[in-house]
Amino acid sequence: MEIFLQSLISGILIGGVYALIGIGLTIIFGVMRIINFAHGELLMLGMYATYYLFSLFHVDPFLSIFITMPLMFFFGAFLQKIVINRTLAAPPQNQILLTIGLGLIMSNSVMLAFTSDYKILSTKYSSSSVRLMGISISLPLLISFAITTVITVVEEDIPTPKAGEVRVKVLAAGVSLPDVLAREGVHNETPRVPYTPGWDLVGTVDQL
Repeated sequence: MEIFLQSLISGILIGGVYALIGIGLTIIFGVMRIINFAHGELLMLGMYATYYLFSLFHVDPFLSIFITMPLMFFFGAFLQKIVINRTLAAPPQNQILLTIGLGLIMSNSVMLAFTSDYKILSTKYSSSSVRLMGISISLPLLISFAITTVITVVEEDIPTPKAGEVRVKVLAAGVSLPDVLAREGVHNETPRVPYTPGWDLVGTVDQL
């Protein structure tokens, strides 16, 4: 029974991190209707940023969220402004081919720069655990799950909008209001402010 509970709790904690990854992907497609096949590669870039912030500047992985998340936000804004916006009016398969191409460029560029060798990030608490009723719970996974829970609560929908209102997930989604209004048909102008749908959220997952 103890082994079962240990496995169950570990699975729930790890699943929380995967759930956060899914939230970012859901925002990208569910809110903004962007088919992003480069989601994993963007996650990889954030992981490399976290790794080098720790190995070069000794920034704790959990604290580096305050650096990596803005970096991913601005990188997402760059991709949106320069690349993605050109396919918004095109058929969905164009977005698929574009994001697959972006993913290949990012993954192969990183492989060329850093090789395909595994990189391990070890902190003083990497192997730490807390015991609860005889069950050992990984401290890093517990912290990650707590952060995931907080972000999930932040990402909860606001109450159902009234007529003429637009449901906007701004805080973690990084969606600009002009873009949402344009997509909702409130105005037909091309938004000047780019949005980074869920990519700053991807920057959060990298630390967990």
